[in-house]
Amino acid sequence: MNNPTVNTAMQSNEASVIDVLRLAFVADPATRWVWPDPVSYLSHFPTFAKAFGRKAFSNGCAHYIGNYSGAALWLPPNVHPDVERLTALLKNTGSDDAKRY
Repeated sequence: MNNPTVNTAMQSNEASVIDVLRLAFVADPATRWVWPDPVSYLSHFPTFAKAFGRKAFSNGCAHYIGNYSGAALWLPPNVHPDVERLTALLKNTGSDDAKRY
């Protein structure tokens, strides 16, 4: 069995890493509660992922395996998501149930 190589993602890898995450969360109950319509989910999840984890790229905490078969965005201590952008996105694009929260 081959051990996969974990690569640190750079800004130039952002689109591919976000695509991996979009596929990974396609059946996630929380994200699909926010965007139950498939077209809406596919359209808005990348913006969500960027608002939540984009700072991982500039902090050396974005990673992917091999040919993008997996990815992770981690925020180090004292680095936070873009809460204003997240809030606006959820209020403007989320399902009616999600907007109530």
